[in-house]
Amino acid sequence: MEIKYLSGASKLNESEKGYIEKKAQKTKKLLGEHEPNLLRAEFEIRQDKSGFWQIVMSAVIPGSKFRVEKKDKDMRKAIDSADEALLKKIRRSKEKKRDSLRRRKKASEVAADL
Repeated sequence: MEIKYLSGASKLNESEKGYIEKKAQKTKKLLGEHEPNLLRAEFEIRQDKSGFWQIVMSAVIPGSKFRVEKKDKDMRKAIDSADEALLKKIRRSKEKKRDSLRRRKKASEVAADL
């Protein structure tokens, strides 16, 4: 999985980048059925004038792009919040696809019975 740091990330030290990469492992595991080289994660980190950290996380796979944006005074809390929101979006999308496939399968079984 390719991790790309966007604007503002140059201020991050190695421990902060390590923390982000640790969080990205959950996303990688959840999207494990996709080809590893087709998966891309982007992290955009900024601190505004009032001292709040703005975290934008996105995961890109063929056919889908998931994006979340969170703010917090503490950078790690903002990262955690954004990570949980991103995982929730991905899980919801996977559930929708699975349910859609089940409905189609049931519909084809009903049509075959007619």
